Amino acid sequence: MVEPLTVFISYAHEDAALERELWAHLQGLVQRGVIHCWDDLQTEVGQEWKSTYLDRVRSAHLVLLLISKASLGSEHCRNEMQEAMARHREGRARVIPVLLHPCAWEREAFQVLIVLPRSLRTVWSHPDRDEAWAEIVSEIETVATRLREARLPLIDLVEVPGGRFQMGNADGAEDERPVHLVEISALRLGRYLVTQGQYRAVMGASSTPPGFPVEDELPVNNVSWLDAVLFCNQLSTQEWLQAAYDAIGPARYAEIDQLDGAIVKEVK
Repeated sequence: MVEPLTVFISYAHEDAALERELWAHLQGLVQRGVIHCWDDLQTEVGQEWKSTYLDRVRSAHLVLLLISKASLGSEHCRNEMQEAMARHREGRARVIPVLLHPCAWEREAFQVLIVLPRSLRTVWSHPDRDEAWAEIVSEIETVATRLREARLPLIDLVEVPGGRFQMGNADGAEDERPVHLVEISALRLGRYLVTQGQYRAVMGASSTPPGFPVEDELPVNNVSWLDAVLFCNQLSTQEWLQAAYDAIGPARYAEIDQLDGAIVKEVK
């Protein structure tokens, strides 16, 4: 039997009423054995609360960050957020931010993740909060189910910091001019070649392009630019990150020549 995932809920005390609403909506997943929830109300009398909270974050499979001006202004919430994001980057946990109230969150560390609700309409401002919570819990169940199945082979990713550089050649070809400043945000880069097994796990069981014999440990080959874009986007989504590329239109394999390579309008 697959054990339930441990879920840690990080929130500011000013948002306790909304946290209790989420807690109630999560009980269906708890009763079905999908998750086990923990929040500060489970702290035992006599325990040192700061270390207890961080220990719980470090042992959680899934961390829900309830976002509001109160949580962003709270030292203990920020400590939990920092620890949770470190574990997310290491692949040891998933972090799901949930917008409770309008606040300036766009420059926070978690802005690279998928934020719920996906519409970015806060739970508080939703005309039917039960409907908002139902959508959020459905997304949480999807992530929890994927983590419990543990079907995705490990892809070793290296953190590459963002930066700026000069791109182009003043004396080069037309498409190299002019020299201009390019800014790239931080990204995660695969340390090794993607194997056929990893490619199929992300894109589907029958998706390996023709080439080498079908062997999980062999590198995937005959991958088009479109294949690579779709793979990166799908992997980002499964890692609960924003998609890396914006694809133009309903691109299909047969249309690659017609697109003339113009399938990416922005690298985020």
